[in-house]
Amino acid sequence: NVPLSAYGEAEARAAAVMLADEKLDMVFASPLSRAAYGGERVAEKHGLKIVLDDRFKEVQRGRWLGKTREQINAEYAGDLDNFAKDPEWNEHGGETYRSLSVRVLSGLDAMLLAAREAKATKIALVSHMWVTKSIVTNAMNILPEDQVKWEEVSIPTASISVLDFPRDTPPISRRTQVVAVGVKPPILTQDALDPSTGKPWGG
Repeated sequence: NVPLSAYGEAEARAAAVMLADEKLDMVFASPLSRAAYGGERVAEKHGLKIVLDDRFKEVQRGRWLGKTREQINAEYAGDLDNFAKDPEWNEHGGETYRSLSVRVLSGLDAMLLAAREAKATKIALVSHMWVTKSIVTNAMNILPEDQVKWEEVSIPTASISVLDFPRDTPPISRRTQVVAVGVKPPILTQDALDPSTGKPWGG
């Protein structure tokens, strides 16, 4: 449960501002602190409370947790190649894309059902890159077994993706419209400087 950095918090606030005029009815989030922070920033602008769901937690990385691709290749040679070639391979002790998708899409079904029961027309989900990727690729008809195409879908940190789910079909519909993917909000003027240095981020 790694918390957001100061820059990550600035990114979350920027995303919340971008959504401030959307008149959201409900806000859902992963219970991990970095997603919950972003969910709270979004929800407070609409006078809402966030709804937490464990199914929207980030992908379990097993022994890769906290490591770069270079470190994984050095410490566990062949892991990434095996993972890319075999959608069932999970000797790293984490989730496959398929198992992740099953978990996330179950949460999506429940979220959309709750929204429909509440007659909510606009909802937000604040989660994590691989969770968002699971939902977006499902709407794009990209199966988790097609791991090359999966990895080509770019979901930057604190970005916004917009999907339009039909109301007259089952929760997860092949007629879901992908409106936008990975839109990155600009950092707010008041957050332009790193508070620890007084200089622009990365400067």
